[in-house]
Amino acid sequence: MDLVITWVDGEDPRHKLKRAAYGGPVASDLYAGQRLFRNKNELKYLLRSVEKFAPWIEQIYLIVDQQWPDWLKADSPRLKRIEHSEIFPLKEDLPNFNSAAIESCMHRIPGLSEHFLYANDDTFFGRPLSKDLICKDQKLAFCRDSGFRFFRRRGFLDDLLSFFHFSFSSSCYFPVWAANFAQTYFGCRTAAELNFRLMCWYTRNLLRFKFGVRKPERRTHQITAFCKSKLIELESSLPVEYALLRKQKFRSRLSFICVFLAPALEMARGERFLDSTSKNIFLNDWESLCSISSDLQKIQDQEFDFVCINDSGHTDWLPEFLENWLPEPSSFEILKLDHNSL
Repeated sequence: MDLVITWVDGEDPRHKLKRAAYGGPVASDLYAGQRLFRNKNELKYLLRSVEKFAPWIEQIYLIVDQQWPDWLKADSPRLKRIEHSEIFPLKEDLPNFNSAAIESCMHRIPGLSEHFLYANDDTFFGRPLSKDLICKDQKLAFCRDSGFRFFRRRGFLDDLLSFFHFSFSSSCYFPVWAANFAQTYFGCRTAAELNFRLMCWYTRNLLRFKFGVRKPERRTHQITAFCKSKLIELESSLPVEYALLRKQKFRSRLSFICVFLAPALEMARGERFLDSTSKNIFLNDWESLCSISSDLQKIQDQEFDFVCINDSGHTDWLPEFLENWLPEPSSFEILKLDHNSL
């Protein structure tokens, strides 16, 4: 079983200039959200967790856009660099800064295993993991996120807004008055948060109107297993939607989230089993260190199978915590010489 990781260093000056050239301040600041491009070296600790807790993973594919971490070996036999240009079917859709669009292409990686894991760089393995927890009798696990209310229908007004949403399908963004109304309806604090809710909403509407799934489940934001052939089948079922998604260079309300849609559809069809045994934790780094100190200690004590620490950009405790939790370098890292020993 392989592992696919998407990574970007948004602090890279060249990447900033590229984003500005294609998106401008409205798209990159309000709709994409600058936090999506921040880099706190989480990838280093994800790879350390792979080697420590899931050594049975075979090939690791790192999806990048003409970037590479300066601490990461380029010649590791288990790690392969995949450029956006290798997996996007239409070159005019590049460059692309939309995580949903990039994720929609990951099944196009040459040589990818039939069953594979996908990880954002804010997710980690939390303790020694058996492959049986992920795949049983050729069925993949589904870990339900019961607290995510935005994936649920909430009545007639929700249906009305769904119709309104599709009525503007030829434009990237709502009119300002409509966006303001939707932001109030969803209770969002920022435009970037609203945009994510609209993406989830669009995903749910596709499940409902295209596939007849009226009460979809939403998976947790953790490392998740996917089936390559089912993703290929999904794309063939939604050719127009996939093509439109990949033209959105930044997150927009026309960006559905295939990594949510595919597992929810497979679960509704009985093609996945409900994971009721793994322990997961999701933290935001905007929470004060004091308020989550007990959870961080549980992570260090290896009480969770999967860990997600979402970067919201409000605190600086994350790098120190990750180093304390996973201090042993992985074989993927370029080790710095200890000049004191020379």
